[in-house]
Amino acid sequence: MEESVCIICNKSDDKQVYEIKKTALNRLVASSKKRIDNRYKKFETLTSALIHRTCQSHYNDETAIATFCSSRRKKSQEGKQINKDALIFNFQSHCFLCGGFFGNISKDKISSVQNNDTRENILQHIKKQNTINDFDKNILARLRNVPDLVAIEAHYHTVCYFV
Repeated sequence: MEESVCIICNKSDDKQVYEIKKTALNRLVASSKKRIDNRYKKFETLTSALIHRTCQSHYNDETAIATFCSSRRKKSQEGKQINKDALIFNFQSHCFLCGGFFGNISKDKISSVQNNDTRENILQHIKKQNTINDFDKNILARLRNVPDLVAIEAHYHTVCYFV
């Protein structure tokens, strides 16, 4: 017996799926193009497909499409801002981990990067985590264009390295 999997959510659950034909698939193609999610490439090759009614309704809903696109734009803009901030980051006067300014902090609470393994160790630690938070995203952005922390005399709060 063939399993009934929804073309949108890719799930086979207790909700009933029904078959759609070319007209409904064309509507999915149009919605996909609005969402800029490239699913239309798959939809265009089909003559029929199985789908949950709720998935079809939500995927084609103009409000849901607008929300999806708005959320995608916001994430893109946040990423661009993080990258822009990383390009002008001062590794000598700010902690490359938390981004904090050293100011009048005593020298014994500030460390300088002594070897290039530090960068790789931090990147590996972040990659091992299940989720990457904003703190980690900022670190990744700062380290992306800096292959040699020793050469640029990068500094960090000693407590930040052990967090």
